[in-house]
Amino acid sequence: MSWFGKAFSSSIGKKVIMALTGLFLVIFVLEHLLSNLLLLSNDPSDFNGYAEFMSTNIFIRAAEYILFAGFIIHIVYAAIVTYKNNKARPTGYAVNKPNDNSTWVSRNM
Repeated sequence: MSWFGKAFSSSIGKKVIMALTGLFLVIFVLEHLLSNLLLLSNDPSDFNGYAEFMSTNIFIRAAEYILFAGFIIHIVYAAIVTYKNNKARPTGYAVNKPNDNSTWVSRNM
């Protein structure tokens, strides 16, 4: 296996993949927000033009599959990393019970 394959099969490599797919999904959400803000413009043809562009452009159709793959990869790698972390440390961390040590008011001050 090459150094590239070894790097992305390690624990840190899996976390890097999760970070990149997460960043990709955040960028999608921001782009989606900005495009929906076109609804607030005074000219309705702005949003209509954008909607037509999104429905007719072949690259956008291909990006839908890439977006779906990003969701799946992110979810699968999250499950793998969580499983490996739980397997590496079967006993949980010591938990400081805040209800026993402080009042609700002091924790939410």
